Amino acid sequence: MVSFRFRRGKPASAAKGSRFRASIRPERLRLNPQPGDIRFTGIIEDLTFLGASIEGRLRLAGGQGGGQALRFAVPRTTDTPCPEPGHEAVMGCAPADIVTLND
Repeated sequence: MVSFRFRRGKPASAAKGSRFRASIRPERLRLNPQPGDIRFTGIIEDLTFLGASIEGRLRLAGGQGGGQALRFAVPRTTDTPCPEPGHEAVMGCAPADIVTLND
């Protein structure tokens, strides 16, 4: 689970300015965020190539999660190469893909 602040956009179930715990399914993150997506910037920590998909971890930039990591699982395509470990990446998901959790 990751704790972070949203600069633009937020899950529909979260009140503006509120703090909450959230869960994002790894397969809901994408390498090319779409307009309206919530964006996450960080460093790719590791990658595992699994044929048609790539799994890995994105270590979030300090202001977005205090250095916590998001797990992701993205399709492996030739038109969207995955950054190598140690390089910066921007990933995103729709606000509806973020599930808020009760403590």
